[in-house]
Amino acid sequence: MARGLARPISGGERAPVGIYTIIKVFSIASNTFTESVRQPAYAVIIAVAAALIVVSPYVTMFTLQQTEKMMTDMGLATILLAGLLLAAFTASSVVSQEIENRTVLTVISKPTGRAEFVLGKFLGVMGGLVLAIYLLSLTLLLTISGGALEANNEFELSLIIVFSILGSIFLAAATAFTVTSSTISLSPVGRLVRPCLF
Repeated sequence: MARGLARPISGGERAPVGIYTIIKVFSIASNTFTESVRQPAYAVIIAVAAALIVVSPYVTMFTLQQTEKMMTDMGLATILLAGLLLAAFTASSVVSQEIENRTVLTVISKPTGRAEFVLGKFLGVMGGLVLAIYLLSLTLLLTISGGALEANNEFELSLIIVFSILGSIFLAAATAFTVTSSTISLSPVGRLVRPCLF
């Protein structure tokens, strides 16, 4: 058998390397997702952002027939800001906790490559961000549908969904940058390259 073509799984069967890699990345991602959602900063940022979204009808009360547009703008800006804060705090603390607890050495010493480790961390943090954006978007939709009833909401609600998806893509890029920059600083080559990036 050529090296790297198949890995043993239960019962003596052989699984292709791609499936074995996906299983490793998924287990790292699910562990990272659990760690990121359990952080106190995660819950605090979501609670504050949801409270700001819920209060927005009272802030936009004096906008002269622009209440719905103002609520939408304030809500999307709040979701973007909360997502950026969550991406920065979650990605940096997940990787730094792995380094402090020395669990990264255990994971890397197994047959897990650095690329699989970084991809699993990225997907886990993105899972936490997708959950946060979903909850905040749902809060925004409920606030708009209950807070401003003087206009037709169908067009505005579809725009909220589109902008939430675009915001998710932007947050994915921000998370990728944060995870990459925090793992680059770990390697000796990364210590030389990092001053050039920033």
